[in-house]
Amino acid sequence: MDNGSATLNWTIKMRACRINLYILRSGSFTMPKQRRTFTAEFKKQIVQLYENGKSRADIVEEYDLTASALDRWIKQGQTTGSFSNKDNRSPEKNELIALQKENQRLKM
Repeated sequence: MDNGSATLNWTIKMRACRINLYILRSGSFTMPKQRRTFTAEFKKQIVQLYENGKSRADIVEEYDLTASALDRWIKQGQTTGSFSNKDNRSPEKNELIALQKENQRLKM
């Protein structure tokens, strides 16, 4: 074995050790979750469970949801009844989007 390949093997092993050490220190032994999408009907059913008295913690644990997603669905369900981002924008946000579109059109 020549000196160049020995150095390369040592470098690869050291990088693998650093990666493993980082994983051990960060405590992240699992792969990141895949982003999931949910239908409006599913979200509506989850909100109904909450409104019928099931606790947030139980819903989050049972359906493997994030607390922030559940909170957003509850807020959307109670304010507009729609889970579409377009339907839940504030009037100011709608005006901003319209102005940005008009500005883009005028630039062209």
